[in-house]
Amino acid sequence: MEPMRLLVTDAAAQPPRQATAWLIMTIGGRKMKRHLRIVSYFSIPTDVAGLMRHWPEFVRGSGYDVDLRSQEEEVQLRYEDGADDSYIVVSSSASGPLLQRAVGLAVSALSAHSDYLMVYRYAEKPIQPPQTTTGSGAPGRV
Repeated sequence: MEPMRLLVTDAAAQPPRQATAWLIMTIGGRKMKRHLRIVSYFSIPTDVAGLMRHWPEFVRGSGYDVDLRSQEEEVQLRYEDGADDSYIVVSSSASGPLLQRAVGLAVSALSAHSDYLMVYRYAEKPIQPPQTTTGSGAPGRV
């Protein structure tokens, strides 16, 4: 399935800030386990857990690491410092409203502090954004 390019803008900011994210659509039932990665520079710390602490589903967390639980689903956010990129892994037992709220808030909070933000779904092996060729014929990122 081809990814859809999503441009997120903050129209209230002066000048407007923009963050580009890759969103790879998921097909399947609501009970499938979901895994997402949110990639960013993480140069300015963002207390994602603090923003979710007032939610009734909040179990524990600090910084980028959060555990959420409702009757229908469990969602975890974990910060990982990878070899090439730093990212937050978002895991959920189902694709429901709690996952949607958690990802939405995390992306919104991180995009306020970064001009580089990618979101993508992965299984065991991450799905990479599509490659293009540069004028020299060498592969390059879109």
